[in-house]
Amino acid sequence: MKKILPLIILFIFSFSAIHAQIDWKLENGTLTISGTGNMPNYMVEIDAPWDNDRDKINIVVIEDGVTSIGRNAFHSCLSLTSITIPNSVTRIGDYAFFNCGNLTSITIPNSVTSIGDHAFEFCSDLTSITIPNSVTSIGEKVFKDNGRLTSIIVEKDNPKYDSRDNCNAIIETKSNTLIAGCKNTVIPSSVTSIGDGTFIDYSGVTSITIPNSVTSIGDDAFYGCM
Repeated sequence: MKKILPLIILFIFSFSAIHAQIDWKLENGTLTISGTGNMPNYMVEIDAPWDNDRDKINIVVIEDGVTSIGRNAFHSCLSLTSITIPNSVTRIGDYAFFNCGNLTSITIPNSVTSIGDHAFEFCSDLTSITIPNSVTSIGEKVFKDNGRLTSIIVEKDNPKYDSRDNCNAIIETKSNTLIAGCKNTVIPSSVTSIGDGTFIDYSGVTSITIPNSVTSIGDDAFYGCM
């Protein structure tokens, strides 16, 4: 018992040290998140503290000092139209903006290195996205079911991804694998593989030309394209 108690105290202290300095307030439709350090990751069963007010959130302002956007942080904020992300943020968590159907645009700062799985899934009004050259990790099905997405640009000098030939897609440079696309994607002749779920549930995709260079198409790459 004497050994267990210090471990419990250490765990509580560690959790508090990571998360205790993140504060929030909601005023006139604007959710402001401030503090220092990582935003917590929220499970579906353990929702963010602003969960009961999700339908009142129109604008999110994350202040400088916050270093990550937690998993499920703004899941199903259906009235959200605008978000400000500071240069202190380095990670966007899984499902962070899942089902934010009124979000029309988002600026990802050049400090972000990682974008999690399904981060922008069901953001049905999102029309364009620019991936900065700082991003070196992009999760699965990040833009799934975003039928209005028409422009995807990866900034030049990104060490891992590119959008060569104005293709409106994200290509993993080393493997020549197209990992995310949209209804305006033109697959370059240098692409050799189309990744799992690349165009999954893109209702806006009516036709696409696959060049002879492609030798591999992943699971569910075009599932739900109608």
